[in-house]
Amino acid sequence: MVLLRDARATGETTVAVDHLLQLGYPPDRAERASQPYADPVTRTYRLLSLVDQEAAAQAASDAAIERRLDREVRPLAWAYLQIAVAAEIAEATLDALEEALDKIAAERAAEVHHLLEAAADRARTRWQDSDEVREYVFGGESLGGGRERGHNHIPSEVEAALTEWTRSGDWEENDRTFWICDRAWPIDPVTGEEIDEERVDVRVAFEPAEPACEADGHDWKSPHSVLGGLEENPGVWGKGGGVVIREVCLHCGAYRVTDTWAQDRSTGVQGLESVTYEDADDDSLEWVAARRASRQRNRIIEACREIEGDTKHDHLPRYLDGRSEDLERAGDDEWRILRVGSAETADADFDELVRLLADKLGCGWQIAWDHGAEGKVTITLELRA
Repeated sequence: MVLLRDARATGETTVAVDHLLQLGYPPDRAERASQPYADPVTRTYRLLSLVDQEAAAQAASDAAIERRLDREVRPLAWAYLQIAVAAEIAEATLDALEEALDKIAAERAAEVHHLLEAAADRARTRWQDSDEVREYVFGGESLGGGRERGHNHIPSEVEAALTEWTRSGDWEENDRTFWICDRAWPIDPVTGEEIDEERVDVRVAFEPAEPACEADGHDWKSPHSVLGGLEENPGVWGKGGGVVIREVCLHCGAYRVTDTWAQDRSTGVQGLESVTYEDADDDSLEWVAARRASRQRNRIIEACREIEGDTKHDHLPRYLDGRSEDLERAGDDEWRILRVGSAETADADFDELVRLLADKLGCGWQIAWDHGAEGKVTITLELRA
């Protein structure tokens, strides 16, 4: 125990082999126990566990015998030899005393052995409960069932490290979610064996890549007209203990299907969540075109009313003036505002009106005007990519 107190007080991470041998360590264990190990809890566990408890207990009992012999038995025996009538009497007395002393020494050896064993158990428990760095073996599906040593982590971070290790594998792209299961076993610093009861398991999900979208990113929606199902919960269908959810992208019409009761094909585990994607079809593309046209129409009406509502533009011709029926769709991304102004309206006013509309609608819109029937002007608006 002095050795452990000294190591803790000085911060030493190595112990001299000869010092360990004096405490009853066999040579091979003394060599292992003297190896550097920076963390104090781990070092204590190694020192207490590597000591030969039988040898240490025997050394303790032998020392007790020697002390009792020197202090009690030999002086008493010598006195008997001096006064006894026959030497046999002294020898018999000495035998009886040494027999009693052997019994005491054996009890002391058992006590020492028990104390050392209990201390080693406590040290192992402290090591298991600590968050000191330890060596782990990583393995599982990433290595085809194999194992790989040399991963040093603290227990509180090993799950994250194992997950990152799994993700760093060379995995092929898939059209649906798949899972990889890996494990980490801590290595006992005394026995060098894997501790299966402290194994850490991870299941890492790999999602399929989203399909390309003409917008900056997908905007997933749930229109009942396209997806069906209950009106209050369109596109959702029951499956086992979960549901299958279908959504459609507002920009490109692609579908995303989320299954909350998916199954890992390699392990058979159910209740996982997977994602797949499906190409756009006629129904979704028609819905996308209708929603796009609706957004464009609303934006044009809003821009027109902003201009008409500004008193500084009162000199300009009135066009929609609350009559949204004068705005008609001429094709994909193309619109016409009918019956604008009159024959007396100056061309400069129409030019100014077109400029104001372009400013309101932003880049991408091309706007022009021309004279139509009955002296009315038609304004054409076209959105170009």
